[in-house]
Amino acid sequence: MSMLFAQMMPGMEWLPLMLVCIAGGLLAGVLGTLVGLAVSHSRYAFWAGSVACATGIASPLFFLLVAGRHLASDAYFVLATPLLAGLPAVLLSFRPSVRWLAEGDDGSGETPAVQQQRRKPPTWLANRTVRVTLVLTAAAVVLVWSWLNWLRPRRALERLLAGDSDVEIVAVRITGQGKQVSLSDPTVARYLTARFRSARRDGYVPEHLGLTYTIRVTFAAGGSVEAGCSLPADAQGVTISFPLDGLGDPLHYWVRFTDPLPPTIADALRHLR
Repeated sequence: MSMLFAQMMPGMEWLPLMLVCIAGGLLAGVLGTLVGLAVSHSRYAFWAGSVACATGIASPLFFLLVAGRHLASDAYFVLATPLLAGLPAVLLSFRPSVRWLAEGDDGSGETPAVQQQRRKPPTWLANRTVRVTLVLTAAAVVLVWSWLNWLRPRRALERLLAGDSDVEIVAVRITGQGKQVSLSDPTVARYLTARFRSARRDGYVPEHLGLTYTIRVTFAAGGSVEAGCSLPADAQGVTISFPLDGLGDPLHYWVRFTDPLPPTIADALRHLR
């Protein structure tokens, strides 16, 4: 992250590493849990869960030492989320064998009559490789679906700031500095949509700076996305910084508010300033 943006929002320079810790820990924990469900006494589930638990414990402690005074208390709970995926994986690594997956007693000590009455699992279900493949495939499908849902509103904001006429805003919420403003009136939403379409790209060095907030934009097509929002005192408009969770510096866009300014927006600006 650039020094300028780090000064605007202290602690943000650690965001890429935070994301790597959270994503890596969750991935290890989820994969371990899935394999633990499919296979009994799985060493992979144990070690993957252990990695996730270690990440969920070590990363909050590390960021407390290097950026403690800059991070909100909620951030440490987020950093500890790999524990939620790691603990089930570790516990499932000790899962006993179950007969309906053909992992337990094969009935060799039973009489032929009892063995004939025993319901055998399907061949594909009894195969460990097939079970692991199925659960991992299902996880991959869910992951791709979640990624597409996460990506769609991000692309919508980028298109809107580039002037795309097919993207429309239905609501905006601005939070920060101990304040919160929600704007969802249709007239206000249309005004904001028009202003965002006319945004000027400032690149990596914004021209207008002021109090910093977080803005969440909700779109008519569905989904919402967060961006940085800087409210200067010497100009009528806002600087939008996006994306905040990328590995590089965010791009800044100047969104100028033209007259006539809707009264709801005018009141919101006075409240935030």
